[in-house]
Amino acid sequence: MTSRSDSYFIEATPDHIRAFADFRLPFEPKGEHRALRDDLRRALAGLHDPGSAILTARYTSAGDAFVDAENVLLYNVGGRDLGRLTRNGVRVERAFGDPRPVDGRRFAHLSEYGLATASDVGPVVARPVATLAFDLPRLSSDTKPHVFWLAARSGRFTRLASVILDAEPFALDLVVRSPGALSASSVVKPILDGVIASLQFMPDAREGGDAERRLAARLGLPVSEIVAGLRDSSRSVLGPGRLIHSHWKFIAWNPADDRCHRAQMLLAPAVGDDVTVEVHIGGLDASTGDS
Repeated sequence: MTSRSDSYFIEATPDHIRAFADFRLPFEPKGEHRALRDDLRRALAGLHDPGSAILTARYTSAGDAFVDAENVLLYNVGGRDLGRLTRNGVRVERAFGDPRPVDGRRFAHLSEYGLATASDVGPVVARPVATLAFDLPRLSSDTKPHVFWLAARSGRFTRLASVILDAEPFALDLVVRSPGALSASSVVKPILDGVIASLQFMPDAREGGDAERRLAARLGLPVSEIVAGLRDSSRSVLGPGRLIHSHWKFIAWNPADDRCHRAQMLLAPAVGDDVTVEVHIGGLDASTGDS
C-alpha cells in the first residue's frame, strides 16, 4: 500500500509502515493533517499481527523541539487497530536525524510502525538508576494520570544509583499485570504522565495554587498532603518540573515525558485481582549510573 499527497508519503506492507511528512501529526487534526491520520489508520489496519507480538513505533526528526513521542505515534493517531496491535504491549522511541529521501524528495518527519516479540526487542533501559512498583484496584482507558501519580508516590521505590537524570534523555521499561483484557495504546499516555511525574518534584507547589487545590479535590485528600507530595524530592531521579497547572476546568499534567526517548510497556496476566505495575528507570546507554 502506498499513500501520497503534496505533504506526506506512506509506504506500508503487512510487516512495516513508514509515514513521511512535512509536519508532525497534531491532536485532533484537520485538513491535510487529518488526511494523514486517516491514511495511517488504514495502513495500521493492514499490519499482520501473529497474536504474540508487540507494536514498535518510532518517531524521527532532525529538530530537538519539545515532542512527546507517545502522543505523535499513538494518542494523536487513535483508531481501533492500535488497540488490536497493542494487546501484548508497545514500544515507543524518539530518534533524531534527517529521514531518508523518498518519492523524489525529503520530508522533515518520519513515523514508523512494526511488530516484534518482546524477546526480540529486549528491555529499553540499559542500566537502571531506580525501580518502582505499585498496585491499582482497577485499570481502564478512563484511568487518569493523577491515579497513577498517587499510586506511584505510595509505591515501592528503590534507588540503584546516585545519578539524577534532570536534563538528559531517559528510558522506561514497564510491565503491567492486569486481570482483565487491556490494550497498551489506551493506557500508555496516562501511565507515563503519572509515573514520570512521580519521579520528579515541583518546588514551587503551594497550597493556594489552583491546580494543587483541584488535584486535592480530585483525589479526596488535604491540599497540604498534595503539596507535600509534589514538593518531595526523595524519589526525584528525573529532576524538578512544573508538573501540573490549571487548563480551563481541568488539571494539565506536564512531566518530562519529552525527555523519555524510549519506553516499553509489556502486558501480562495478573496473579491476583489487583493491577500491578513494575517500572525500571534509567539512561539510554550502559554508561548511565554509578560505576
